[in-house]
Amino acid sequence: MELSKPASVELVSSYDVSEEKTSTLATNEVSLPKIGENWTVQLPKDTTLEMVYIPPGTFKMGNPVNSGDKTFDERQHKVTLTKGFWLGKYEVTQKQWKSMLKIPREQIYGYGDDCPVHRIDWYEANEFCRQLNEREIKAGKLPRNYRYVLPTEAQWEYACRAGTTTSLNNGKDFTGVYKARFFGFGEILVALDFSFANGKWTDCPNLNEIAWWRNNSNKRVHLVGQKKPNAWGLYDMHGNVTEWCVDKYIARYPRQTVDPVGSYPLEKRLLYDEFECRVLKGGCFLDAEECSQSSRFGNMAGGGFFYIGFRLALIYFDKEEDIKPENLQVRFAGVADLEPIYDDEGNLKPKYKQPEQNPSQN
Repeated sequence: MELSKPASVELVSSYDVSEEKTSTLATNEVSLPKIGENWTVQLPKDTTLEMVYIPPGTFKMGNPVNSGDKTFDERQHKVTLTKGFWLGKYEVTQKQWKSMLKIPREQIYGYGDDCPVHRIDWYEANEFCRQLNEREIKAGKLPRNYRYVLPTEAQWEYACRAGTTTSLNNGKDFTGVYKARFFGFGEILVALDFSFANGKWTDCPNLNEIAWWRNNSNKRVHLVGQKKPNAWGLYDMHGNVTEWCVDKYIARYPRQTVDPVGSYPLEKRLLYDEFECRVLKGGCFLDAEECSQSSRFGNMAGGGFFYIGFRLALIYFDKEEDIKPENLQVRFAGVADLEPIYDDEGNLKPKYKQPEQNPSQN
């Protein structure tokens, strides 16, 4: 099956940065995030976004060998995060998105200000971060070398686990079992896309506590914050919408185990590698077993599908050259420039409008 190229979406800011006045207050007079304390971002249009402080630490990432829901790319290994960071208490909502940008695609699978924004591709999520960084820098509300970004896969899973080692962040495991129709032959039919062969998941009360998933979601997104949070106060880390991470997807975890960020392996053996895939975490309202803390998927960066959203992170960067507001996130992910895409006529065009060159440089 031939994969179609992602459609071009022009993101238009819903506010004019040039009209905002640069803050003249001294740094110590401006409210800034403080290490160890939760943080509330003041977005335009009297909108706020709550963030939870996540302390540094070491944890076991991935799934144990004997886990019943383990997949081939979830090898358990020890990871250390040396710096604390902040992560959104909830998935970014439609109201929060609309305070910064015009929503690029209709929210057809659940519309409402406090529902997570979905049908958002990796580039669009990064544009939200870029514009927020630009706004906060202009207002003097970001400490030096701090930026709003997508979390790394390791940061996401560490925050989701909140000290747990089970499949779910409430300290429990799956109890649901998938019952395929037509026994073994049903799996062949499903692989051939015959939907009548689909089986069903038996109920999983442990997952019901914390997630909107295949059995309780009615196949749509739901208001954020309706299920139980994890021990660190984060909601909807399982289910609702699956969430973008900054990392490129690779079948094996990065060899780096201290503050890791995924990138390409030396050899490109997977189809995913050829299509610039990024990591998705947490599962969605259509998933079951995929809602595991360790579950990981790769999706084309330009694929803004109906079950995909994101969660905002605030992290510290060691190198100043990695924090240029106009290309922060793509540099962080190991990509030199915004990836070109095709318009309806098959011509290459940039994903977003590029800044105009200074005439003196021509």
